[in-house]
Amino acid sequence: MPARITVRGGHAGDAAALCGLVTPLARHLLDAGPGTAPCTHPLLATFTAESFAQRLLSPQFAHYVAEQDNRLCGMIALRDGSHVQHLFVRDDTRRRGIARQLWEHALRLHGDRAYTVNSSEIAVPVYIRFGFIGSGPAQTASGVRFVPMQRRVR
Repeated sequence: MPARITVRGGHAGDAAALCGLVTPLARHLLDAGPGTAPCTHPLLATFTAESFAQRLLSPQFAHYVAEQDNRLCGMIALRDGSHVQHLFVRDDTRRRGIARQLWEHALRLHGDRAYTVNSSEIAVPVYIRFGFIGSGPAQTASGVRFVPMQRRVR
């Protein structure tokens, strides 16, 4: 039986672990385009330990992390309290409701309001289950393909 998952607020001490969690998962989002090597992709530059530390200390962002056996297995970050900036769950812990736990934790703390997300195409079904709907066609910006989505106040 898997160990219990706990969700807590992220802090600056989580920066390196978040970098280690998110960077390998983010590679499937990349649309490097001609002349851009995946290892130099602009998105990956935002996933350094230093970048995470800056966001973890910024009042503009709220980070929540899921842990299992004292190891991060997921994270959600909200920007300005209403935009899902990031939601990632480690591959080997998927399909255990961790994304939902993170989302519901954020909802409890930030309230029932309108939310937005630029979802990867793979994650669209997850966000639909969370009550989001598409708000535009899939698009690519800065080498990242996404579907803009929104969740209205219930």
